[in-house]
Amino acid sequence: MISKRGYIYEMILLLVAAAVVLVIVFHYSGKIFNSSAESIERNLFVNDFNEGRACFNENCFNLEVSDDPDERTMGLEYKDSMKVNQAMLFIFDSQGEQGIWMKNMNFPLDILWLDSNMAIVDISENNLPCTSDECPTVVNDVPALYVLEINAGLSEKIGLKMGDIMDIDLG
Repeated sequence: MISKRGYIYEMILLLVAAAVVLVIVFHYSGKIFNSSAESIERNLFVNDFNEGRACFNENCFNLEVSDDPDERTMGLEYKDSMKVNQAMLFIFDSQGEQGIWMKNMNFPLDILWLDSNMAIVDISENNLPCTSDECPTVVNDVPALYVLEINAGLSEKIGLKMGDIMDIDLG
């Protein structure tokens, strides 16, 4: 028969073993399901593209807005897709060179740079996702204050060109 002290000792060992197993499971679960605390946290920033609307003539996009450094760094990382009428608008603190990368992206994008008057000053089409640790940065040739990311091929399909003006309503 086990003494009371022996029983308590066994229960403590059992609890410690269970705690170790839980720590191991939680540690590796992110790797197993290809989801880390970082990617889950990043997805919390992303909403349902209801922060405004941007239009080039009759071609309109529901916006997700990234206007602080953390949101701009994250962008659309880890998202599976974006509907044809959705776009991400990056608002920068000052007009200049605005580098964009495709790290941890799951779909290609067209990238539009816009100046303070909302005129397109540069376009980079069909930027492919990058899954490596070191990804190239796509940079504008003309100073810009805003960047709009849309699904790849849309800028050509709807005929966007340099000088086109974006009408925007951030509600």
